[in-house]
Amino acid sequence: MYSPPSDPQAFAVLGGHRPALLAIHDTEADGTAYRTELSERLDQPVISTDPILRHQPELPDGWWPALEGALEKVTAATTDRVADRQAYIDRAVSTWIHRLDVCG
Repeated sequence: MYSPPSDPQAFAVLGGHRPALLAIHDTEADGTAYRTELSERLDQPVISTDPILRHQPELPDGWWPALEGALEKVTAATTDRVADRQAYIDRAVSTWIHRLDVCG
């Protein structure tokens, strides 16, 4: 299960490059625990509105080295979390989001 004190500490080394956590919702079903985290919306422009890059992005010179450094730090963090597929997440969010009182 997610350990609140340790995971944020592991990502603290990213130098503030992680959106602020606004809300957490935990639930359990059929012996599996789930945690949903709502993060702040960033006001920075996106590189692409599509998951597939359709053109060469215009990035500053330090962007790729910064990404590489951040990924190395994330890779070094230990966790027992399991990632879900996007299709499942899309279904689950549309089913459960109305039950959370985080936007009002």
